[in-house]
Amino acid sequence: MENLASIIISSILSGILATVITLWWQNRSEKIKVKREIFTTIMAYRFKIPHAESVKALNCVQAIFHNDKDVLKAWNNFINAADKNPFIAQDLTDAYIVLLEEISKVLNYNNIVWKDIKNYYYPEYLANEMNDTEKLRKAQLEAALSNVDKMK
Repeated sequence: MENLASIIISSILSGILATVITLWWQNRSEKIKVKREIFTTIMAYRFKIPHAESVKALNCVQAIFHNDKDVLKAWNNFINAADKNPFIAQDLTDAYIVLLEEISKVLNYNNIVWKDIKNYYYPEYLANEMNDTEKLRKAQLEAALSNVDKMK
């Protein structure tokens, strides 16, 4: 009878332990996945920091990396560079690169360093297309405002 009780207890405990370990592992894996997504998005848009996707990812950094002191320090330095008056673009870029560097360390991407982050692909045609789109948007806005003024 004692043997049966020990078998039942050990079966129940092993099942509970397996469930706890599985849940812990899934939670850990999901956190790493989200961190990688944030890092990938920020890296993908490093040619244009104020891009909407980049801004969304940057605004998640504090929540997602809340336990990573060095990332939070780099985040605060980035925010300070963004809010600096007078604004200095190079300071913002440098702080952005440091932030990416710190996030890469958290993710164990130890071979991604400053010079790798600083170099990115941004073809001229894309820059021209983005400029043309911005000019078109401004022209449309001016035309709309002009029509509103004419209606008055």
